[in-house]
Amino acid sequence: MTYLIEVLLELLDVHGGYGEVKVLNGVEVSVKVGEIVSVVGPNGSGKSTMMKMIFGLLKPEKGKIFYKGENITGMEPFEIIKRGICYVPQENNVFSSLTVEENLEMGAYILNQPREISKSKERVYELFPLLKERTKSPVRTLSGGMRQMVAFGRALMLDPDLLLLDEPSAGLAPMMVSEIIKKLQDINERGTSLLIIEQNVRQALELCHRGYVLDMGRSLIEEPGKELLGNKKIQEIYMGES
Repeated sequence: MTYLIEVLLELLDVHGGYGEVKVLNGVEVSVKVGEIVSVVGPNGSGKSTMMKMIFGLLKPEKGKIFYKGENITGMEPFEIIKRGICYVPQENNVFSSLTVEENLEMGAYILNQPREISKSKERVYELFPLLKERTKSPVRTLSGGMRQMVAFGRALMLDPDLLLLDEPSAGLAPMMVSEIIKKLQDINERGTSLLIIEQNVRQALELCHRGYVLDMGRSLIEEPGKELLGNKKIQEIYMGES
């Protein structure tokens, strides 16, 4: 796959956390147009906090976040969505009592244009044909893998330029993990850039164009995914390999 070199998202010296609990201590991460970027690191390293700050759920105490050259630091989520960023959190990422179709429609609520919503649904069903077979099924009746597809589909209803994904393979069976990874590659090939945080370090680095290692709320290393995958120190610390 070929992609442009323009920077889509850029975090510069971002600090912050939850009240007096400081989690990020100078994170610097960027995503170029067309890229898949993975952020890996131990639990507590600040990965999820970083995602929430990008999406406006938390406000940085210091530093700046730029998207397409615009300073979006501290903007509210509804403002960020309108600029082309969507977010799939690790938990509570679907409406279990609603049907598949209703979940997708919730993802496009800001459009308020039935024809555009219909086009968006067809685009999602083309990517996830299994969902089209279950449009009227309550999401609570679906498998974990299919619920994750619903979460992806809902986020894609607005055709975002950047998709933020927090632990997309968490809790899934190995066979379904492979299917989800394939779908992420398909989403990227259709023109959406991805920023992914993932506990499975090998899987994350095999998938991405570039990877970052976060530790203690700081960006420690930034290299192409394959180079990080071959880094002996990364193998020993994060993959348990000697």
